[in-house]
Amino acid sequence: MKNIYIDDGSTGIKLAWKDGNGDVKTALTNNTFKKELSPPTGESQVYNYRCTGEDFSFSPMSTSIVMTNNVQWQYSAANAVAIQHALQQSGLEPQPIHALVTLPLSEFYDHNNQPNLVNIEKKKASVAQAVEVLGGKAFIIEKVSVSPESIPAAVAKVSELTDLDALLVVDLGGTTLDVSLIQGETASLVKVEGNASIGASAVTREVDQALRAVNGQSSWRIADAIVKNRHNNEFIAARLFKEEDLPTIREALDKSIVSLSNATTDFLTRFSGFTHVAVVGGGASLVADRVKESLKISDKRFFVSNDPQFDLVRGMLYISGE
Repeated sequence: MKNIYIDDGSTGIKLAWKDGNGDVKTALTNNTFKKELSPPTGESQVYNYRCTGEDFSFSPMSTSIVMTNNVQWQYSAANAVAIQHALQQSGLEPQPIHALVTLPLSEFYDHNNQPNLVNIEKKKASVAQAVEVLGGKAFIIEKVSVSPESIPAAVAKVSELTDLDALLVVDLGGTTLDVSLIQGETASLVKVEGNASIGASAVTREVDQALRAVNGQSSWRIADAIVKNRHNNEFIAARLFKEEDLPTIREALDKSIVSLSNATTDFLTRFSGFTHVAVVGGGASLVADRVKESLKISDKRFFVSNDPQFDLVRGMLYISGE
């Protein structure tokens, strides 16, 4: 049974596994599904799924996609479908697997900083839901393991520290902000906190609303692409019906990033005693500069991932010792 490490984030599913040669492979798919089946076109492949009596189809350009920017996404049929779709797109043959997934810190731990067994079991049951691949063969999830987010994403950085160091891990995902303080070398947790109301999808949402205002329509995929290409005005203008609306989109984009950065740095005031800082997660690049400025930390003690999308799954695989 193959181990597949899965970061089932709100904007996309990230996978990591080892192939037969022991090489690490990764894959990423976007979460753009609508709650209905798509008709076959004969020109491109259609991906239709059924889970718990609900129909879903992968529809990257749909204007009415299933919203995933909330914590309940973690336990939904749509989440199970998104994981199955990612597996279908991985290039692996459908087979029984061991799915190793995560939960945001705010869901994984209770108010006493102890594992929330109710949420963990709920997550296992959700991921293990049977998903029917219409016209195809499904991966069978025979075993599910759940670990906390953010901590594995910085495991490589922790290994560089001494026992006198402490690493603050700022993990900004699409839906949640997870922050953990980890003692260096021993990699023991000192403090963990999560906030399910702070997430990078807030920026995408503001851009999506601005696009609807100027274009009369939008899609989450286009809004997300604009966020990712926010430094390229030519790219943004090409997505507008009227190029003169560029300042409106820029204003929504820039203001929402400032708002997200401020919310993130305000939350970090709860932490102290760190010597190093790592900013990881899909939203890392949006807030990293502001976090560094706010914490007044030197360049050599500040780390921003070059590959934030896959930090978590690579870290999970590394920790496993596989």
